[in-house]
Amino acid sequence: MILICFSTAFWRDDRLRQLSSALIEQLAVCVRFSFTEGRPLLQECLSALVDSVTDDILLKSINLNILMHTRSDDVRQRVWALTCSESLWRGHGGKLLGS
Repeated sequence: MILICFSTAFWRDDRLRQLSSALIEQLAVCVRFSFTEGRPLLQECLSALVDSVTDDILLKSINLNILMHTRSDDVRQRVWALTCSESLWRGHGGKLLGS
């Protein structure tokens, strides 16, 4: 699992773009390996990622890539992706809307 602290450093959007896809792929890893202890950490990391991003196109991409996991054949992965998406929208809804 990738754990990165976004809040204590200055990250440029091009670097965050590189990390976002690998981080979002951890959704499937948590489910595949039943890594329940790391799920809250992944949610926090995704939240910190969204908090650090300033590019609206990257925010849209992050949101869409998380939602693409809801199309998985594995029900657990769909539920987990929806849980993460809901958490991001609760914490950063205004930013994800583009406000």
